[in-house]
Amino acid sequence: LVLPPSFRATVLRDDWVDVEYDNDYDNSSSSNTTDPPRRSTAVVVRFHGELARALQHEYDHDRGILITDHVTLDDLESDVMRRI
Repeated sequence: LVLPPSFRATVLRDDWVDVEYDNDYDNSSSSNTTDPPRRSTAVVVRFHGELARALQHEYDHDRGILITDHVTLDDLESDVMRRI
């Protein structure tokens, strides 16, 4: 995807985002042999501000969402017309 350098778009993002992940750890060296060797704990972390915005931006990348998916066709056309 190549956009003209003059292209600008405002992408609305949430002020905060919750990220949930599994915290896997190996306790096989534990002295308690009744424990299974692996455990998983769900963790939720809330991010605010610019870090939340950056995480949403990277999540878009991960899902294949482009800046052009956040703007209307009119926005894209008006930017091209300004360059002509």
